[in-house]
This record gives sequence, C-alpha cells and structure tokens, in this order.
Amino acid sequence: MSMELSRRDFPSACSVAACAVSLGRARIKAFLFSVLCLLALATLGVSAIADEPGPPTLPIGASAPDFCLPGIDGETHCLKDYAASKVL
Repeated sequence: MSMELSRRDFPSACSVAACAVSLGRARIKAFLFSVLCLLALATLGVSAIADEPGPPTLPIGASAPDFCLPGIDGETHCLKDYAASKVL
C-alpha cells in the first residue's frame, strides 16, 4: 500500500510564513506598547518629583546656620562650638 502525498495535503509555505510574521508583529506591537506605557509612567513620576520644592540653599560664601545634634557620647554638639576649629 503506497501513500502518495500531494501539495494539497500540506499548507503552503507562504501561508505558514504569513501566520508567523503576523504573530511576530502582534508580539512586537504589544511589546512596544508596554515599553511606551512604562516610559510614560516614568516621565510622569519624574515630573512629579521635579515639581516638589527642595530644601533652601545658601548663596556661595554665606555662613552655615547654627544647629545642634545629639552625639553618641550623650552630649549635645552645636556647630557654634566648633567655629574656631581648623578644618582638614
């Protein structure tokens, strides 16, 4: 018993390739859409952060404001206590 196969028994190479290309294009479009959405969200997040005012800055040459902080030795250290100290 001999079985002969004809071209009608197999899908054409063109139709298989067209399906693969269209499936590939759909995945590429979905990927690009996802990337575009992530970029839009990142841009919105950065612009929201940029709108917040930062801490006040001092002009160059201005003296630092005095402040005090607790040290690990239990004492309170103030900046004015170190005004005469040399800076390394």
